[in-house]
Amino acid sequence: MALIPRLVNSILQRQSATLREPRRESESSSLSEDLKSESLSLREDPKGGTRNSLIEVQLGIVLSSTIWDSAALPDKGEGARQVAERTAIQDTDSPDLDRQFLEFCRSGRLAGAKGNLEAARFLKEALEREGYTAHTLVDRGFALLPAVLGVGFLALAVAHFLTTRRFPFVILSSLMLAPMLKSAKSMRDGTPLAVFGVRPAAGESEAPTVILGAHFDSVSLLLIQGSFLAASLYAVVFMVGVFEVACLVSPLLAVLISAVTGFFLYGNASPGADDNASGVFAVLECARRLKSASNVNVVPVFFNYEEEGLFGSFAFTRRFVGKRGRGIPGVNIDPSKCFMINFDCVGRGKKIYISGDKGLAKMILDTSAARELGVSLTSSYPSDHLFFGKPWKALSFARADRCWMVNLSWIHSRADVPEKVTLNYIREVAFIVVEFVRSIGS
Repeated sequence: MALIPRLVNSILQRQSATLREPRRESESSSLSEDLKSESLSLREDPKGGTRNSLIEVQLGIVLSSTIWDSAALPDKGEGARQVAERTAIQDTDSPDLDRQFLEFCRSGRLAGAKGNLEAARFLKEALEREGYTAHTLVDRGFALLPAVLGVGFLALAVAHFLTTRRFPFVILSSLMLAPMLKSAKSMRDGTPLAVFGVRPAAGESEAPTVILGAHFDSVSLLLIQGSFLAASLYAVVFMVGVFEVACLVSPLLAVLISAVTGFFLYGNASPGADDNASGVFAVLECARRLKSASNVNVVPVFFNYEEEGLFGSFAFTRRFVGKRGRGIPGVNIDPSKCFMINFDCVGRGKKIYISGDKGLAKMILDTSAARELGVSLTSSYPSDHLFFGKPWKALSFARADRCWMVNLSWIHSRADVPEKVTLNYIREVAFIVVEFVRSIGS
């Protein structure tokens, strides 16, 4: 029993130190290890008897409370209002978020693969649980697009070769032929192009409409075990080697090598934690918090086939929001107040970037959450928001420690694992968007 005062005193000292200076993650981990060691020493005390199990339960309560409180502590200079808001956010976090995120990343989600189809079912069920009317966009006829692109580019390349006797275009187009045909086949087999939910605003009048988007497919590039930078190096070496074969041996052999390689170009080995389970769970977090926002049409959308060429978002805009679109089911859209906010790679990196419509970017940057977290503009970001043209105002969120173009080294590889993702980073971008949506609704 003499261990209890010592343990409680240790906890109080650590909490007192935390109030003076924000605790880092490593310090929280250290506290966890100290408490575990104390618990082990109690378990090994032969005189403790059955009282030890009760002590361990009490220690578990103190442990969870202490670590939870540390996650809500502010950074230096943060005001009382922001502290209260962040604490309120964490108090309502889904208790299953960690488990669901790990489960979502347990396998690759290459479009058409088993993990991809399971992810689509999970997302539809998740939207229904939150009270949204869930839909799945399947368009077997859309398979014609990637098939025409693959075959068409190859035909143009052959024509170019016959005219100029230059073969690089033929080699590149033959490399992409197999991925396009595989995408077309999986679409033809009924793989969803998108999964989306609808929660219309109350009343009959037109209200602001916000589409919250993220792609849920993932991809790993051929031969890549470590990083996207390694993928780029492999690609350069491969193309140089193929060109050498074409020059020294035979252009036809080089084309055959490129075509066969293309069949294995896109793999299913990446868990896709940051790219883009992080974006998926940012959308789910926003959808959960906005389901009671009665003055805004909220439409969470999860796109497929982003990695193969943004086919999912193109199909969605073509069907529902383009010039010939049918309109989003159950939503009365005001063209002057329609926004699309995309999330792509928001689970790693201390800096938050947004790219897209400048008017929408200014509105988001004016939120207190964006100012507090130091959101920055970047010139461009290739993701699903690009197909949302006027009257939609669209942009995308991303995170990186430095410029995103040189600091997403883990995407499209086996290195994109959930253990490297910080869930609080996902919550932060969701918090910014939730504040923005509530502001336009009011």
